[in-house]
This record gives sequence, structure tokens and C-alpha cells, in this order.
Amino acid sequence: MQQILPSYKDPLFSILLIITIILVTVIATHGLSIYSKKKSKNDLLEFLKKFKNTDCTFDLNVTIFESNMLKPLILLAEGFNSNGEYHKAINIYLYLIDNINDYKIKNNLLNSLGQLYLKAGFLERAKHIFIKILKYSPRNIESLYNLSIVYDMLNEYNKALLLIEPLDILKEDTENFKNYFEYKIVLTTYKNSKKQKIIELEKMIKNRPSLYRIILSDLFILDNHLAWRILDYTRIQEVLDILWMLPKSKLDLDIISKHNTLSTIYYAKGYIQKPYVQSDIFSVDMLAISKKSGFDRADLNFLYLCDICKQSFSLSFNRCSNCMAINSIIVEGKIAEKYKQTNYSIF
Repeated sequence: MQQILPSYKDPLFSILLIITIILVTVIATHGLSIYSKKKSKNDLLEFLKKFKNTDCTFDLNVTIFESNMLKPLILLAEGFNSNGEYHKAINIYLYLIDNINDYKIKNNLLNSLGQLYLKAGFLERAKHIFIKILKYSPRNIESLYNLSIVYDMLNEYNKALLLIEPLDILKEDTENFKNYFEYKIVLTTYKNSKKQKIIELEKMIKNRPSLYRIILSDLFILDNHLAWRILDYTRIQEVLDILWMLPKSKLDLDIISKHNTLSTIYYAKGYIQKPYVQSDIFSVDMLAISKKSGFDRADLNFLYLCDICKQSFSLSFNRCSNCMAINSIIVEGKIAEKYKQTNYSIF
């Protein structure tokens, strides 16, 4: 036996020992990796079982999955999604996630499933999906943003702010993101203290230009006189609809009379009798000219565009419902026939 194995003093013994340790380490690491992947997959499958839905005309239970089915099934799910048949699209995504082994594809499918839950209004399910994705892929920028949208809809603004740090690390521009959620926190923190809320909003509107429109709208409700004092005359186009829809009781005629654009707006509206036609806003000037000529059957309607996705809406928004962008609104005034009742004011 001593002739077969080298003596522990022999250099060959040390070499054999090192090789043996390396082999054991490699085998153990490989085994641990396989176990970890299997456990991760089982965890995911158990997690997804909570969202199973059998209400689907496409019978997934008897369908044997093949790799060439991936693209057609994704297209089918997108079709169901476009038609508003969310439960069918959800079932197809769950089926694909169950049967796909490629980690990258599975992650993309999970993200699509989370977005679908978000669109369908299943906010808690969407939240759990995005948190699950970030557990295994913490640098997933899309999931970080999607999770922030869910937190916004659930009014969990402090949790949304926690996502700023990882996004900053990933070199994302988070200034608009941060401003918006800090504004939301002010509204909820001081909901029972009108005075303190006004103080905080006044600070924010001076220091954070991206919040100008939404804060000014709030201030016209909370403190009308303050809103008129801090009105930025260079940004009237951005808040034209807000000014147009103000009831006559909320007008500050002393301020309005000193500014041609404001005077023209409220002459065109019918609140001021002295003619003004000098606003540099085409639709307002056309209304003022027609009123001065004796034609008083025109009014302003408003269209709201998203500067990011270019989608148009008939109602104002802080977050685009199509692309979920924050403070991306563009206000366009359109001349239309005046209705019998014109004061659809929110104030």
C-alpha cells in the first residue's frame, strides 16, 4: 500500500490532495447550482399557482408545449390584451412561464404578465410579480419603473421613493420621478392641515418647475389669492385650461387687468366687457376677435396630449394612462360651438 500511495511527505501527495479538493469543490458547486435553479423554478411555479385562472377558451391543460409555439402564443396573448380579454392573455402567459426554461425569456414573460395585471387593475398581483422579478434580477430597470407605477396607484408613495436609489445607481434620470412622489407625500402627509399643505406646496412650486401645473391647480382650490400671486405669466399656455375653467368668483381682476394675455382670455370667456385681443395664443385671440365682431357662439374645448407617446385625451392627467409618463401633458385649446352650460369647473 505504501508503494501505491505516495508518502504525505512526498510532493506528489500534496498535488493529489489539491486536485482532490478542487474536484470535490467543482462537483459540490455544480450540484448546488442545479439545486438552486431547481428550487428557484419550483418557487416560481408555486408563486404563479396563486394566479391560476381556468376561464380561457384556449385549452392549455391538454396542449403539449413545443418551442415553435412561443411566438404564436405571445401574439395570441397580445391580441387578447388589445381586445380587453385580460383573463385569456394572463392564462397564456402563465402557461408559457410554466413551460419555458430560458431564464431571459421567462423574465420577459413575467414582466409582460406584471404589466398585464397592472393594466387589468390587479394591482396587488402586479406588485408581487415585479417584486419577484427584482428578487432574481435587481437591475431590471423596466420592473423598477413598473413597480413605482403600482406603488403610485396603491398610494404607497414612500415605497416608491425607495426605488430612486437603485435607479440612480443604474444611471437613470430620476429628478422628475422624485419630485412627483415627494409632491404626493406632501398631499397625504398634510391632508388634515390645509395651512401646512399650502406652505409646502408654495415651496415646491418655486423650486420644482416640473410640478408647476399640478401644484397651481391645487393652489387655486386651497388658496386662490396665493395662486394668482405666483402665476407665471411666461407659462400661461401650460395652464390655459385651468384659467379658462375658473369660475368668475375666483378671478383676481386687479391682477388680470394688468396683463394683456389674462385680459384677453377673460374677455373671450365673457367675464370682462372691455375688448382685448392680445394674448399670443391663437385660439384665444380668434375667440376674442369673434366676440368683438358680435359673434358669441364659440367656446374653447381642450385636448390633452402626452409629450412622450403622443396619445391624446379629452381629460387632463398627471400621469399618462397610455405610457405612464409623469407630467408629460401638453394642453391644446380648440375652438368649438358653445353649449348652453359652459362652466364645467372643478373649482
